[in-house]
Amino acid sequence: REDQARLASNALYNVTTAALLAAEGAALGAAGGDARRLLLSRLVVEHRLKPADPLGLGRDDEAMADALLSEAPVDLARASALMAA
Repeated sequence: REDQARLASNALYNVTTAALLAAEGAALGAAGGDARRLLLSRLVVEHRLKPADPLGLGRDDEAMADALLSEAPVDLARASALMAA
């Protein structure tokens, strides 16, 4: 079943991407660097892996978007707080 194989490979790709982004973001943040990749990993999980409710209102990720689009680095504490929100 090609359609199921395609869905499975797409999911595997997105899981791998989220895991690598989370690991890199945590490592960079722990070293005092920019932890934005940690935030991006959550977005991959929410928008690529979780089932979508077409009638749902969705999350308000305004604070996360501001952190990602800002030119200022995001420290690990802020990234962790945004991940928990």
